[in-house]
Amino acid sequence: MLRSWSSARKTLPRWSGGLGHGESVLVRRISGLTGPVGPVGPVGVVETRLEARSGKPFLNGGFVLGNRLRRVDGSRQLTTKSTTGLENSTDQSIRDVFDSVEFWKKDFAPGHTNALEPTGLFENRYLTTPQGMVEFTQESLRQAQELTLKIINAGDDPEALHNAIRNFDILSDIICKVIDMVAFVRISHPNKEFINVAQECHELMYDYMNMLNTSVELHDILDKVLGNNDIRNGLSSEEITVGEILLADFKKSGVNLAPHDREKFVRLSSKVSILGQQFLNNIGPAKHHLTFSKSQVWGLDPVLANRLRSFGGRFKIPTYGPVADMALQTISNENTRRDIWLAQRSATDEQVGLLGDFLTARAELARMMGCNSFAEYELKDKMAKTPVNVQRFLDELAQQTNPRAAKELLDLKKLKSDEKATPLAETLLKAWDRDYYAAKHTHSKRSKSKSSDFISAYFSLGTVMQGLSRLFTRIYGISFVPIETKPGEVWDDEVRRLDVVSETEGKIGVIYCDLFQRDGKSPHPAHFTVQCSREITPGEPSYYHQGSSVIRDSTNRCYQLPIIALVCDFVKDPALSKCLLSYSEVQTLFHEMGHAIHSMLGRTSLHNVSGTRCATDFVELPSVLMERFAASPEVMKLFARHHLTDEPLPLSVFNCQLSLQSLYDQTETYHQILISMLDQQVHSELANTPTFDPNAIYYELEKSRGLFEAHPDSRWPAQFGHLFSYGANYYCYLFDRAIADRIWQKLFVNDPTSREAGEHFRREVLSWGGSRDPWQCVSAVLREPSLANGDETAMLEIGRSLKA
Repeated sequence: MLRSWSSARKTLPRWSGGLGHGESVLVRRISGLTGPVGPVGPVGVVETRLEARSGKPFLNGGFVLGNRLRRVDGSRQLTTKSTTGLENSTDQSIRDVFDSVEFWKKDFAPGHTNALEPTGLFENRYLTTPQGMVEFTQESLRQAQELTLKIINAGDDPEALHNAIRNFDILSDIICKVIDMVAFVRISHPNKEFINVAQECHELMYDYMNMLNTSVELHDILDKVLGNNDIRNGLSSEEITVGEILLADFKKSGVNLAPHDREKFVRLSSKVSILGQQFLNNIGPAKHHLTFSKSQVWGLDPVLANRLRSFGGRFKIPTYGPVADMALQTISNENTRRDIWLAQRSATDEQVGLLGDFLTARAELARMMGCNSFAEYELKDKMAKTPVNVQRFLDELAQQTNPRAAKELLDLKKLKSDEKATPLAETLLKAWDRDYYAAKHTHSKRSKSKSSDFISAYFSLGTVMQGLSRLFTRIYGISFVPIETKPGEVWDDEVRRLDVVSETEGKIGVIYCDLFQRDGKSPHPAHFTVQCSREITPGEPSYYHQGSSVIRDSTNRCYQLPIIALVCDFVKDPALSKCLLSYSEVQTLFHEMGHAIHSMLGRTSLHNVSGTRCATDFVELPSVLMERFAASPEVMKLFARHHLTDEPLPLSVFNCQLSLQSLYDQTETYHQILISMLDQQVHSELANTPTFDPNAIYYELEKSRGLFEAHPDSRWPAQFGHLFSYGANYYCYLFDRAIADRIWQKLFVNDPTSREAGEHFRREVLSWGGSRDPWQCVSAVLREPSLANGDETAMLEIGRSLKA
């Protein structure tokens, strides 16, 4: 199976909408299937659609030969010395590039010098125009068809069979370089024509990939390679790992089913995909607004209230989004808060039906594959392995977290008791009280300390990026170097380019930083893998890596340059022309940079296991660990300085911020646990029953294990999009948090900037990408051999590491 992955990871706000769901959308394998395919796929369909766009016959002309792009002479690149000294010019330029518009425009912005040759997005010469994107897709598809035919025609030729897994990997890379690039463009590019063409190119290549995924011919070649000991013994361990991953994915795609059943499997997969997308598109409460009198909204910010006033003097309050959140935090009328809270958890009958339909279709798919549930089907190749292991992990977490969460809520209950003048024992804290009294409690704590605006003055975007580079220099021996961008290289003039430079190997990757807010831009932070690293072997046709920059390592082996796009939506202070980040935004930037560095340092020979292409319940580990660095006073000392005076952040202020930030950590964690349980239950054998009702399951879960009184009318599951996008994997963030906490305590807690600890983490985790069993990585990095088997005991042991 050709493994293509959604390249974006998004970080969602905690407690968004008061729902208590998770922060990160994990990397997901694209698994939609459309049907069996012959040797080179449905050329006719693709030809017609691309000819219409390109205006020329699809099969005319030859292959594009190697297009190894190099930076033109005269481009600006500051010194790449190690940034151990704070006066180093490269180190200072990182701060200035993000904080000083004048500095950026003078030396680094697109077009400040005359480029000697035109370039395209990410320095891919095809991507200068939407038409060029079509041509890139066309050439890539032609190469994929040729390589598919080459693999299938291997027959019994020993050399061809020996090269088959690497050819599978190259085929996957060719396809993914289009799919990942256009997936990014259609989300982040400001030009509508680029977006529309990117969508069309995505559909074309995605359709072709999906047809390859159920190719019996491709499966049989792979099965022959792995089943022949003479050939297998001549393969590297990485090639065997990739081959086994691909073969397992083929089987999960129904390739071994009888033709009639395989067609049914494909139809069901398509149905799940369509229903799931409709479910995501329709998320929202049944009623979008509620109206109240002035007395009913008392406590709401007067300026905001005035904006919400409608004719007749009533106030129209949205039932979703930041205004609804603010209403729950500030309106003193409990009945008003209740009405808004219940409206947030409403859903139309159609939306409830979509939820049930895609969940039961998934259950049917799993039964076709001999599994009792979709969770069983989905977890086979994950670290957790079985739904039973996940449930026991969650049960133990719940047992240890529930009393801590209840203790946090007791403070809120006391506030309500005092406000209502009722005995504490008779005071009932409702779900719609949580945000209101939490805001009051936090405000009382904050009033005794510096405001959040005060601490933001020490977190200009430039200083944070400078701090990340200093941290990575210390623990990994790599740093960021700002590079000028050529005209056409970036999609917006505010995008900054950073080369990632190793002390020993030189340039190892590129990060494009699209961090500033602009109209029409998604507010959700995300990390995109535009291009993975992989080894380019001697004799490989150069057109297989068309449009790709190439680097050499210390042993003179050639690798495709990893390219990352980091997207955030930070707001510039108009008076200062720079971004001053909240501490939460600092955490977000550290988190997303964890993914980026994983892509840089996870250099493997094969594309399929490069960087973040690893098990779903392992991929968040590096990014979650980075959040721990963001909470370290020692790391703050590296960079947190006032944007005007350059005075360091007082550690007492930072520690106070950490204290405020953690006031309701256990309550939030417990909500994460319950939602992970919901995800498991709706993907369990319950989905096989005629009375299956996700909302009823959620009610019973809240009734038996919730922190607040359950409400039978709540339809909140029909608004929880991650039930589709995670699909029995929502536990992953909690699991990786537990692993990260254990690693932090073992390696970094006493010295967060230790090169020895950093190199150990790099050697045992990051460098492997997905080419090593993740349990082996965890066992090795922790030096705990008992974890290597990854059994139920190991999973429970990891769960005990979650920070109290």
